[in-house]
Amino acid sequence: MIDTFVTFHVLPGKTAEFEQLHQQLLARISAEPGCTTIRVHRSVTNPLEYMVHGTWLSKEAWGARPPDDAGIQGVV
Repeated sequence: MIDTFVTFHVLPGKTAEFEQLHQQLLARISAEPGCTTIRVHRSVTNPLEYMVHGTWLSKEAWGARPPDDAGIQGVV
C-alpha cells in the first residue's frame, strides 16, 4: 500500500467551481483499480488550499491512473 498527498491552491473566486469539478474527479479516481481510499481536506488556515489524500494498493496502480489535475485547470 502507498499513500499519496496532492495539494491544490485554488484561484480566488474559483472555490465553488473547484469543489464541483473536484467532486467529479474524486468519483472517477475512487473507481480506479487499486484505489482504496480518497479524501479531500480543506485547510483551516487558508480557505484556498485543499489536500487530497489517497491510498493505493501499489505504486503501479497509482501510476496507471490519469493525472489528478485533469479537468480542473483554470481554477487552480
